[in-house]
Amino acid sequence: MTADLALKVLSDALGDPWGRVSPSFYDTAHVVRAWARNPERVPAALGGPALTFLLNRQNPDGSWGSRAAPRPYRLVPTLAATVALSATDRSAVDLTRRDRVLAALHRGLEHLTAEPVPRPEDMPDTVAVEYLVPALWEELDERLADAPREAARIEHAMRPFAPWQGLLHTLREHVRAGTAVPVQRDHCWEILDSAGVPVPPFRDGSVVCSPAATAAALARCEREVPAATKYLAVSPPGLDGAQPVVLPLVVFERVWVLTSLLHSGLPLPASVRAASIAGLLPFGTPAGVGAAPGLAIEADDTANYLFALLRLGAEVDLTCLLAFEGESAFRTYRTRERNVSTSTNAHVLEALAAGMVRRPALAGQFGAPAAKARDFLLGAQDSDGHWSDKWHASPLYATSCAVFALVTSEDPRVRRAVQRATDWLLGTQRQDGSWGLWCGTLEETSYALTILARHGRGRSGSAVRVAVERGIRFLDAAGASGPDDDARTPLWHSKELYSPLRLVGALVPGARHASHRFLEGHDRCD
Repeated sequence: MTADLALKVLSDALGDPWGRVSPSFYDTAHVVRAWARNPERVPAALGGPALTFLLNRQNPDGSWGSRAAPRPYRLVPTLAATVALSATDRSAVDLTRRDRVLAALHRGLEHLTAEPVPRPEDMPDTVAVEYLVPALWEELDERLADAPREAARIEHAMRPFAPWQGLLHTLREHVRAGTAVPVQRDHCWEILDSAGVPVPPFRDGSVVCSPAATAAALARCEREVPAATKYLAVSPPGLDGAQPVVLPLVVFERVWVLTSLLHSGLPLPASVRAASIAGLLPFGTPAGVGAAPGLAIEADDTANYLFALLRLGAEVDLTCLLAFEGESAFRTYRTRERNVSTSTNAHVLEALAAGMVRRPALAGQFGAPAAKARDFLLGAQDSDGHWSDKWHASPLYATSCAVFALVTSEDPRVRRAVQRATDWLLGTQRQDGSWGLWCGTLEETSYALTILARHGRGRSGSAVRVAVERGIRFLDAAGASGPDDDARTPLWHSKELYSPLRLVGALVPGARHASHRFLEGHDRCD
């Protein structure tokens, strides 16, 4: 039954050209903002449901975003929603709900300006946070400039972000001048749409797979763009008129679902392997892949994509990964980035190791780069045994990536690192049997169970068995939880927290399979 469920999730992913992602308050807010700006281009059929979603999903404290996450994680979605409501309030778009809009706007402002206001050093390393926050604060300040009390509170809350305002202004100057800017500029075009730059091109209806950027660009167009309207109308099942943070996410979803099942030791029938290869190969390019067509090619998705194909039995060329090699680690993008990613280096190491197992002669080309990624991971491990990563809020994800990459190495330091990770997992299990950064979640518990079941034998064997049994009971208890329950808290970093829903749907049965095999004594690793 567990295997059937996991294979059903994989089959659904292979048959879906979009992917399933949790709703984004940030992107939904930008649809409302664009609708208020230009209702002729962004129709009420898009803006109305988006506004309803924001009004219905405001938290009791006035914020938007995951209630389980700390306040700094809710700053970007709350700013975006408050800006959108202020735009709607000043337009004739939805007079019938004016009182609700005004009340929600007031509660959002109260939350944003309540002391102590978040500061830059409090903010998580989400996508383009140093540009989004000052852009949203500036727009909110402009929209409410004629309300003295609100304006004064907004300017006080903005003040700590003055250095980021400088970064934003520099970015906008570079865009206007046509000089080089950070990768994926158009993915955040919604913060550049007042900078006097041309509307970016639409590809398959979207601007770099971003509903927010697409809505902003559509509102600026002088002509109709039916493909963009159609793209924004996709709204995958369960989003109730909201937008996801990125769409499509097809390459990422298929690859991560596959690798999660491979890590769990779940056997994939030959027909499933063949279908999986056929579902991945069309996305490959000589330079690698991005998370979806239209998104930048980067090392994280490329490495995991190549690893999945290798494990499925396909022939691949790993050379493209070397383009991301830096002096001491692998970069996610070819350009400069603020922080090196643990998961990127883990996935690069795993792909290179799988390639050298398949063809030992490749060690001459890839042995040293693999050792570089391995040494980076060993050095990045925290003293208590966990790893962290910029693409995910939880150390459980980074620790899972690091462990499954490192166990491919015979370096004696690896055994000690994995044991420290196991000890950390045993010491951080919650009373209800779950694991989680802010609360126990299905996703994080699945990472922990899969690590312990696949690589937890050793001096803590009996303790591992007890922990695995308790973890399975949590999965049983939380399996029927709803999409807004704490057990399904979004944890992935984009412009705000999001959840790749099919990945979580695959992690849980994968963890169950690994756990039951472990408890039955069949824990031999592939």
